[in-house]
Amino acid sequence: KAIAIENSFELAQAGLCQSKINYYHLTLAKEDFKSAEINCLAILSAETHQSEIYNGLGDLYLMSGRLKDAEDNYQAALTLNLSSANALLGLAQTAENSSDHINAEKYYLRTIQVDKNYSRAHEKYGNFLFYQGRYTDAINRFKKVISLNPTYGEAYNSLGAAYFADGNLERGVEVFQKSLTINKTPEAYSNLGTAFFIEKKYELAAQMYEKAIELSPNAYMYYGFLAESYERVPTKKGQMIDAYNKAIYLAKQVLVVNNNNNEVLTFLAMYYAKINNRVAAINILTELETKELVSGLLYTMSVSYLSLNDNESALNVLEKAIDKGYDKSLVYSDENFSKLYKNKRFKEITTK
Repeated sequence: KAIAIENSFELAQAGLCQSKINYYHLTLAKEDFKSAEINCLAILSAETHQSEIYNGLGDLYLMSGRLKDAEDNYQAALTLNLSSANALLGLAQTAENSSDHINAEKYYLRTIQVDKNYSRAHEKYGNFLFYQGRYTDAINRFKKVISLNPTYGEAYNSLGAAYFADGNLERGVEVFQKSLTINKTPEAYSNLGTAFFIEKKYELAAQMYEKAIELSPNAYMYYGFLAESYERVPTKKGQMIDAYNKAIYLAKQVLVVNNNNNEVLTFLAMYYAKINNRVAAINILTELETKELVSGLLYTMSVSYLSLNDNESALNVLEKAIDKGYDKSLVYSDENFSKLYKNKRFKEITTK
């Protein structure tokens, strides 16, 4: 409506760009990314130079994996406004996506220094700490987010996940259930499904993942989780294959937007391995071996190798995951590794 009144209103154009990006993150629909891209690129013709415009373009390029372009735009925004928390946060996320963890943390801390009550910065920094295996620090950061915004359900989801990763499953379940009382989001249902999955209540887990899919039908990961639940229910083998194929299709749609997304590539490799498409799985795993991955993704790679009956590679990657902070107790709760319980090297890795 603002743009309809004044077509050259750059701040409204930047706001529309950012809104379209946020909407794509919710839907993961390819057409919604295209809509975001059209609206964001439209602000390139802006006659004035304002930091919000460069932040909008930075967010677009970050989402599509063009990290150098993202960094250039965030730096331009920071030049125009040295106290731009959004520019600093964008630089932090760009550095993190480039596996430059030292500079990522510096930028996260600078963002919070500029605006100590910026809950999104605390949340993104908490996610960074989580993926670095620093679960206690992540827990404290997510608690900070909740103190700033007590009705933000996603913060409870993140806190519950951090408790899970830190080995406190009971506390994690409590927090997941709390998040559902605040807002019935797909993330909340999915996380509760994971809690049931770890407790080996696979049919209940499947029900939670089905609810997540109802709310977010384009999210590849929920179909992957659903397939893993079906995998352990003898009467659901046919549905398992269908769910994995759906997860593969949706993951490939995300890669159309950003073909360097390590998280998507890692899960896609596992889905291929699970349906015994060995060639496709190995091609992706070979590419991932050259990358610097966080502990959770290394763990997923290990599961992929196990599904391909390559125990040696599975153990190599599992050791890296544990060295980076992956909780060893969660390995024993995962039936994928049951066939390695008597393996001497597996015992060494999980007890060192």
